[in-house]
Amino acid sequence: MSLGCLLNFRFVKYSTKNVNNCRHFCNIVHNFDKHGDNSATTSSEKFAGTKTTRKNNAPSYMHIHCTEKWPDDMLKSIVEDIVVLDDFVNDVEESEFVAETKVPLKRLRYENAHWDDAIELYREIERKNWGPICTQVIERIRKTAFTNQAQHLPLVHVLDVAAEGCVKPHIDSVRYCGNVIAGVSLLTDSVMRLVHEKRQELMVDLLLSRRSLYILRGIGRYKFTHEVLRNDSSFFNGVKIEKGRRISIICRESSGSDNESYLRNMPNFVDFKINRDLLNPSFEGYKLSLESFPSKSFTLPEAVYRPAINQSQYSLLHQHLFVNHNFLIHDFWLSADESQRNVIRCFVTTKSGVILEITYFKESGNCNISAAVQLDNQRFSNLTDTEERKIYNVTISLPSVNLAFVADGLGDLLLFDRSDEKWSILFENSTVVQNQESFVVVDSIYRSGDSSLQCLLKTVVAQQSKSSSFQNEFILLDFVQNDKMWQICRKRSIHVKNVVEFSSLSRSDKLPNLICLLTSGDVEFFYDSQRPVVTAANNVSTKIYTWRQTNDRIFVEVAINSKIEPKVDIERKSIRIFDSESQILNGELFDEICEKNSKWSFDIATKKLVIEMVKLEADNHWTEFIIGDTNGEYLADKNSVAQMGDTMMDFTTDQEVKADPFTSRPAFNAEDIEECDMGCMDSLSFNWLDANEHKIIHSVDLGGHQWLFSAKYEDPSAAPSICLRYDVDGILWRAPSDPFADSPSFSAHFLTFDAFGYVVAGKEARRLVGCSPRAVYCAIADSHRNIYVYWRPNKLQGQMLKNRKTGQNVQTVCKQNLLTVDAGDQEILGMITLDDHLLILTDSQLTVFVMSASEVN
Repeated sequence: MSLGCLLNFRFVKYSTKNVNNCRHFCNIVHNFDKHGDNSATTSSEKFAGTKTTRKNNAPSYMHIHCTEKWPDDMLKSIVEDIVVLDDFVNDVEESEFVAETKVPLKRLRYENAHWDDAIELYREIERKNWGPICTQVIERIRKTAFTNQAQHLPLVHVLDVAAEGCVKPHIDSVRYCGNVIAGVSLLTDSVMRLVHEKRQELMVDLLLSRRSLYILRGIGRYKFTHEVLRNDSSFFNGVKIEKGRRISIICRESSGSDNESYLRNMPNFVDFKINRDLLNPSFEGYKLSLESFPSKSFTLPEAVYRPAINQSQYSLLHQHLFVNHNFLIHDFWLSADESQRNVIRCFVTTKSGVILEITYFKESGNCNISAAVQLDNQRFSNLTDTEERKIYNVTISLPSVNLAFVADGLGDLLLFDRSDEKWSILFENSTVVQNQESFVVVDSIYRSGDSSLQCLLKTVVAQQSKSSSFQNEFILLDFVQNDKMWQICRKRSIHVKNVVEFSSLSRSDKLPNLICLLTSGDVEFFYDSQRPVVTAANNVSTKIYTWRQTNDRIFVEVAINSKIEPKVDIERKSIRIFDSESQILNGELFDEICEKNSKWSFDIATKKLVIEMVKLEADNHWTEFIIGDTNGEYLADKNSVAQMGDTMMDFTTDQEVKADPFTSRPAFNAEDIEECDMGCMDSLSFNWLDANEHKIIHSVDLGGHQWLFSAKYEDPSAAPSICLRYDVDGILWRAPSDPFADSPSFSAHFLTFDAFGYVVAGKEARRLVGCSPRAVYCAIADSHRNIYVYWRPNKLQGQMLKNRKTGQNVQTVCKQNLLTVDAGDQEILGMITLDDHLLILTDSQLTVFVMSASEVN
């Protein structure tokens, strides 16, 4: 029987709808070739022994359409360059990948808006640190698919495509994906189709079985688009392949100088891990308690200073600075003093610029209010509601027991000695921020080891490249003491493009230049008074040539360092430019040209080489000049851009398009979206910034966990802990002050507030959120009147409760209380949460609640 007869016979005997029968047919064909025709050969030296099915040596996982139309050399290359290895991972390894990516993928929705419109119904993450089983598989992928000299990108790309989704035809950029694409397909069988970018009749289908490894390189990597077929068109050689949800684990290599720079400056990505022993999956909720708490109110001598936002402070970053401000500043150094445990001290700024020192005595319940310092009274009294300059709230930071930084919100930074009843000034400066912008102080620290002082400021400035966009600017100031006075010895500036939820200085004396930021925005080091900052613009390698194109021609200008005329060799598919000393440019052109019609000239005065080449195929748009080269810059033709704009006018409108509720189907069920889901769309990361080396040294991907609050936990000298939402819970997470000394996993989750993430999501009118120093309770303050208190599990003393559903005795109970501030229509402006007291500040009143110090498990 001939091979052609066997191919015609296949649909009679093997017309089934599952991949197993499809494989069975391929094995029959292989056996015939092996024993009858003896024409099977290996596809490459590395993958010796690959079974083949046809005279063109195509392996069983490959179906080549219209083989008679293929050039022989291209057909040979496609067979050698594309490889699929079945059962590359086993079921245990597959389960490990699914388990490790479940949590970060869980927080993401399936999207359609891919940046290059290449994927539908997908979600994706990048991950560096894996468990031991997954790490072994990734190393196996790299050893199998790449050369020994390859520089692997540390982040592994995880792509999750829904059963109804697909990967559209595309060619991955060499700059971002390297010269080889290698991925493992998990959870389902699928069909990958490769189509020549110019000759659509040249088509190849690959059968990607579940747990198989596919490798694209060479001509299959550069000249063919690849796609994963939709379920309704998922056929391989006439056999239906049912595709379900598909997860791809994709490894990539670096290519070019840009990627090498990226590797050198890439931070060490570490995992954010949850201590599951601290989670309570059987938590049943908080029990409302009618217990009342004694309270006492004190009237301030003057209303609290509350500047108004002016018209120039309209951005989200400006609003974030104002809305999240706590007007009541706690002196946590005094609370940490054992001899002063019965005293609470806090600070408030009034309308006239007076900083009030409020001292509350726990035993007597009395309160002493006195003026600590008077800021510039004239500046505060001259403020009007129509003030044009940017104004922020007065902010206070306490770096030590006797020092206090004050930013007056008008552009002045002051340092006070507060060891006496009346504060004395040690430093004042109104030019610490460029253009005398106003700012706030977010953190400060006194380092006793070398008697140094650091202060971290924050403001919002306009981006230099965009007149209508804003960014955060952080200013780190280093101080030295000279004759009891302090002066700035170093200044550094950092720009962050998005909202910053948390910022803090490192408390480690060994690492005095570390800054911790929790943000979803890009970080850029902008200025250093002692060391020059290599900005992103300066760090990009110099482009040695520029090029542009028309419908039928390519124009190139190459910068030559010498006045000696270079030599140029132009061939049909390549170009080489060199002189007597070195090679200037060499590589494969994106497409073929008419080398006889190409011409070039060299201008000695400008030292520029100008080349004009004629495309072999007119109207073919080039996306690169030399394949894989990053030393050139493409200059778009103005006429082409204008023509493209005119074309897009037919497909766009300046009118809002409203969906027809009777004919349009929403992309998702709006009832499934909660308020808490809207606050964590951006992926937050916790970054350790080395302000001396101007780079991010560590970064923890928080995987879409929503920010809840920050709080001082027990030690006042330590950096604040942060509380994030994990599922429905609130987890308290302590960032290591010395990331080099801690475990690479940074498992710093040390406490859980049961269901607190869900509770916060339901409080839309919340103004302030916090917890007590020993995390006895959490408190949520509304903008008016109400404070909600949620206690951690408390032991039942002298009581016995039984769960009516399970019959089990209940040993602990979680209570919640509702507190009310009797201050009329005054807004709640500040809150201090202590283990035994809760302080609430309104416009002109301070209310102190005496909380019961319950025993916490």
